[in-house]
Amino acid sequence: MSGWTPDRENLLRILWTQGLSASQIAKRLGGVSRNAVIGKRIRMGLPERDGKAPRQTKAQRAKALGNMAPPLVFIDRSRETGAERGDWNVRYADKSETHCVMFVGGESRETGLICGRIRQFDKPYCSACARLAYVPAEPVRRRA
Repeated sequence: MSGWTPDRENLLRILWTQGLSASQIAKRLGGVSRNAVIGKRIRMGLPERDGKAPRQTKAQRAKALGNMAPPLVFIDRSRETGAERGDWNVRYADKSETHCVMFVGGESRETGLICGRIRQFDKPYCSACARLAYVPAEPVRRRA
């Protein structure tokens, strides 16, 4: 459907006065491009928008377009804490090749403490810190 019927022209007029952008109107109408909406708006004599014209908020536009808000995503912040504090911690400046180099939570290279436990043979971290550093990849979900 790409023609401009009287119903589609009325819908264009309503959506334009509600403050939707040309691309949002094109999506709502379907079968027309943003440029087609702009051209039709000019031919219909609808006013241009100045910066003072009331615009819809993002929530109002989403409701007008029938979109739903994206789902909330929970971020697991437990892995951002770093190594545990304890008697085994060593200053970064005093580290040796056998020390685990995971920084203690809230510390940095300039001021910080590192874990200091004995590191695993092939990794720079002890077994406890390796669980924090090396997170297995999540399986890829394929579309059917």
